[in-house]
Amino acid sequence: MPVFFKELRRNRLLIIIWSAASAFMLAVSLLIFPFLVSQLGSLAEMNEMLSAFGEDASSFMDYTGYFASEIVSVLGIGGAIFAALVGINALSREEREHTAEFLLTHPVPRSRVVLEKLLSVIVAVFVLSAVSALLSAAVSAAIGEKAEAGAIALTFLAHFILHIEIAAMTFMLSAFMSRGAVAAGLGVAFGTYVLYLIANIADKLRPLKYITPFGYAESGYIVANRAIHAGYLAVGLAITAVCIVLAFVRFCRKDFLS
Repeated sequence: MPVFFKELRRNRLLIIIWSAASAFMLAVSLLIFPFLVSQLGSLAEMNEMLSAFGEDASSFMDYTGYFASEIVSVLGIGGAIFAALVGINALSREEREHTAEFLLTHPVPRSRVVLEKLLSVIVAVFVLSAVSALLSAAVSAAIGEKAEAGAIALTFLAHFILHIEIAAMTFMLSAFMSRGAVAAGLGVAFGTYVLYLIANIADKLRPLKYITPFGYAESGYIVANRAIHAGYLAVGLAITAVCIVLAFVRFCRKDFLS
C-alpha cells in the first residue's frame, strides 16, 4: 500500500503535534478536577452559561460527567479541525502540487489511490483519539478518580465518528477542489460547530442537530442515557457514506490535464 504509507509520512508531523497537544490538554483538564470541584460556585449561574453547549453544570461535580464534558471541549472542535485538515488535503494536494499526473502514471487504479488515501485519513483520526484516550486513562488512575467506563468509551466513540464524518465531508470536497481547499475544510469544521450551538439556543432549532455531527457527540445525552442518540447518528453515518461515494466518483472521473 505505497499510497497509504506515503500519506501517513506526509501527515506525520501534523498527526504527532495535534495528537500530543490534544492528549496533553485533556490530561491537564483531568488533573485539575479535584481542585475545580472545591472551587465551584453557583450551579444555577453555570447552568445558564453552559446550556448553549449542551452541558449541565451539575455533571461537573461527578467525575464521569466532567471527564465526558472535557472530551467535548478538547476533542470536539479541536479534533474536528484536525480531521478537516487531514481530509481536505488528501486529494486536493495532488492537483495543487501538480503531483497527480506523476502519481496516476503508475499502474495503480484511481479507485485504489482514493481508497488508500481514505484509509490514511481514518488512521490519522484514530491515532488522535487513541492517544487522548490512553493518556486520559493514565491520568485518571494517577489522581485516583474513577469514571464510568461505558459512558466514557461511548463519548470517545462518538467523537471518533464525528471526526470521521468531518473528514469524509472534507475528503469529498478535496476531490472537487484544489485552490482554497484548506479554507473550505476549516469552514466545514467551524460551520458544523456553529450549527450545533444554534441548535441549543431554542427547542424549535433542535432539528439542526440532525445535520451537524456535534449533535450525536453531546456528552450530556451520552452520560445520561449511556447511549449515542440513534437518530442523529444515523443521519451522520448516511452523510459520511454519501461523501465518501462522491469522492470516489469525482476523483476517478476527474481530468487532471485540463
